[in-house]
Amino acid sequence: MKKILITIFLILGIVSAFSFNGTLDYIYGYDFSKDASTNYQGLKTNIQLEKQIGYIYFKTSGDLVSLNIGRFPESFDYYLGNYKNSLDLFQNISEPYFLYNINEAFASVYMNYGTLKFGRFIPVSGSSTLYSPSVVLPAHDLVNPFEQNKTIAIDGINYSGFLGNFAYDLTFSPKTNDDIPSAILYPETITTKVNEGVNQKVNLQAEESKEELIATRDSLPDGNPIKIALTGIISTLPASYTLNDSVKTYQNNDNLNLINSNYSAKLSTSIMNFDVKIGYSFDHYKFMVPKIINYEYDETGNATPIAEYYRPYRNVISVDYQGVSYFIDSISYHGEASMIIPENESVEVNIKTHGYDENLTPTVESTSDSIQIFNKYYIKSVLGVEYSHGEDFTLGVEYFNGLPNEELKDNISMGGDIYLKSKLGSIAFEGAGIVAFSDIEDKWEPGYQTKAEISYKGIDNFEPSIKINYAYAENDQHALKTMEKLNTISLNIKAYF
Repeated sequence: MKKILITIFLILGIVSAFSFNGTLDYIYGYDFSKDASTNYQGLKTNIQLEKQIGYIYFKTSGDLVSLNIGRFPESFDYYLGNYKNSLDLFQNISEPYFLYNINEAFASVYMNYGTLKFGRFIPVSGSSTLYSPSVVLPAHDLVNPFEQNKTIAIDGINYSGFLGNFAYDLTFSPKTNDDIPSAILYPETITTKVNEGVNQKVNLQAEESKEELIATRDSLPDGNPIKIALTGIISTLPASYTLNDSVKTYQNNDNLNLINSNYSAKLSTSIMNFDVKIGYSFDHYKFMVPKIINYEYDETGNATPIAEYYRPYRNVISVDYQGVSYFIDSISYHGEASMIIPENESVEVNIKTHGYDENLTPTVESTSDSIQIFNKYYIKSVLGVEYSHGEDFTLGVEYFNGLPNEELKDNISMGGDIYLKSKLGSIAFEGAGIVAFSDIEDKWEPGYQTKAEISYKGIDNFEPSIKINYAYAENDQHALKTMEKLNTISLNIKAYF
């Protein structure tokens, strides 16, 4: 509490020296997903401070957030483990505590040949509406109740400028932030799938070996000493092979050294009435994956997987374009695409099991294998066309290959979205519908998501609205299945100051 009070007083002191503006948001919603909170409420205030001193521009933006959940999602019990009881006790304490976050805090220094920006800032987004596959450095928060798919700022240095008809943009960020909720879901789901595959394979091999021993035993005459020995061995073999919960370890390295940093270089120009930007990025996935998993089965057929996690890097080549139609000024085109090349494609698995050699002597058999979790390379893209009529009507259609929360092998969907923005008097409407097809077991399975918001803008600096978010996918492996946990309808009230 003391830390929060110091922060508030510090903010008030800075406000007196800077020009500022901000928003106050209140949200009250009903969550109708099957395993989440029934009701929730939240309060957020955002304050932006700006100051221009000569050739230097300063900006700071921060949030104070209070979020109350009526019932904690049961699906999180698995991830919380022993911490669940402590969290239940904490939830029973009713106090209006705020969480705070610095969204941006940077200075831009304007020079003769370019602009140097340093601190915490949000990189420029791409031209697409659904999401920007060409902008990979920042992480995203897909479950933020105030702003879904919120871009999380990066800490680092940016330099941009012009060389003749070309504009360039260079960014360096030594720290990798994680996607939410992918950072929680991906490590566990990947490890679970690998464990299931390995254990199924071990059980299958053990069953085949057991059948061979039985066939060999039955082919021998009664009283044969080898037959007697085989009978004893078969009786001691495990009925099945099982796994305990995984033990997780994490690669111990300097997370801020050069190889673990992220950077990008982009070059843009105008070609035939289109703004075209090409780029290269070296960054890291916004979640951890297992690098090595060791399975050491004991004589009873039980093993505890030991998984070592790391954050693989990736090389990304991107292109982004946007422009207006030659024939109809109100129609524009846009598109983004990235070719992503992961550091490693596979998880290394090492398996030790107990067995017998040809002399019926007990042995420990060791095998190694690799299980592919990433494609060697893959492409994510969004292509669209948009019609606008002034500022009161916009209609757009996009095709996409890959959703924001898709990175794994055989997990890149394709589909399309349509979005509409319109204003009639004081009533504004925004809506979008998404249809995504995921390749699951050689069959394209559909998933659906819709978002809609109706707001009233008849009073200056005051904007009440109603929002609805709904997703549905029948197959549990579909990319939009996890988005069902965000099925909500809410009342939002926003004031600007």
